[in-house]
Amino acid sequence: MKANFCEQHGKWRLILPASLTGTGKRAMRFFDTKEQAEAEARRIRKDGTLKKLEVTDDDLALLQLIKAKYKGNPHQIFEAFDHHEKTVLSIAKPATLLEACDAYMKHQEHEGRNPRTIYKYRSTLRRLCHDVGPKLPMAQLTEDKINLYLKRFGPGTTRLSQYRNIHAFVTWAFQERYLGADPMARMKPTDKWGVNNDHLEVEEFRRILFVIAGLEPIKPAEPVTDRYLRLLPFYVLGGLAGLRRCEIISSYASDPVIEWADILWTRNLIRIRHEVGKQTGATDQSRWVPLEPAAAEWLRLVPIKTTPVMEISQSTLQRLNKELLNALGLDVPDNALRNSYASFAASIRTAGEVADAMGDNESTMKRFYMKRLEPGLGAAWFGIRPTMGTKIIQMPAPAAA
Repeated sequence: MKANFCEQHGKWRLILPASLTGTGKRAMRFFDTKEQAEAEARRIRKDGTLKKLEVTDDDLALLQLIKAKYKGNPHQIFEAFDHHEKTVLSIAKPATLLEACDAYMKHQEHEGRNPRTIYKYRSTLRRLCHDVGPKLPMAQLTEDKINLYLKRFGPGTTRLSQYRNIHAFVTWAFQERYLGADPMARMKPTDKWGVNNDHLEVEEFRRILFVIAGLEPIKPAEPVTDRYLRLLPFYVLGGLAGLRRCEIISSYASDPVIEWADILWTRNLIRIRHEVGKQTGATDQSRWVPLEPAAAEWLRLVPIKTTPVMEISQSTLQRLNKELLNALGLDVPDNALRNSYASFAASIRTAGEVADAMGDNESTMKRFYMKRLEPGLGAAWFGIRPTMGTKIIQMPAPAAA
């Protein structure tokens, strides 16, 4: 190994043999002067190709601290450095949890996501920020912190929804390099979509409709009331048309829901527009639902005051409905209206027809909503009309056109 002048580069050159490079190939190094090249050649003959590191007292103190923390275990030390490199040094967009969440929501809006989709993600991320801290660096969003957040929810579909919403955010953050490693890579959902297909009995549904419409008093000695009339479309569209709650009543401003113009009286159809139907990623979520004769009769008792069929808010619905059911002494299961529609309709029609009306796959309808009832029982359910029975009080409200 001897220094020689390279005319092409105008510098002094050392050619290192393959035995010294560690790569199995020769290498060249260039220097401005012959003296520099010869000095490097002498150093390499003495120390090898790697330059001798200068270790200061501060370096030794740091090494002692690292050794003490990891109890002298070199494997743990290298794992810690590797983790730091992946989770901190490889992050291209340093940000707090709140900043990353805001960026994610802007991404959702830019992609034209349905307002309901944006709402569900925003709700979850607000809770996450509140629980783990909005100023938490994204590099410190660990599997343990996410698990701790999810444990605040009991077993069931709510926790599963939270898991899926956070998983979508974390996957995006990792792809966008707000995270250097995916903290949910080893996590699996602990819940499955539960089956809750409890339904109302025919007499329970009849009683609710008649009281809401002011055709029957809550108690025999009391006068009838129109206090709950605004709930009538909710029960009719849910129980006699199988519509989803989110299709009937909005959760926030500008949320698209069913409107009076969507009820085609002369054609006995209810139109569910694409933007109203549940957003699942399908190209077209629109569908046509049969307008049952009974449903048409009940809906004609509702005064038309607003474009949406439901004129009240979610909070007003919940307050009035709780008050009504308490007064009637009824315990209505969650999703009972849609479950009842599926169960009773399937007793008089094919499962495929019912699933199409509900906007679901037949397998989904059977698994999550339908209870097998005696064939023909649906005739009684869909036969509940305001003109049935003997105790009928005429409504003063104008009929819908």
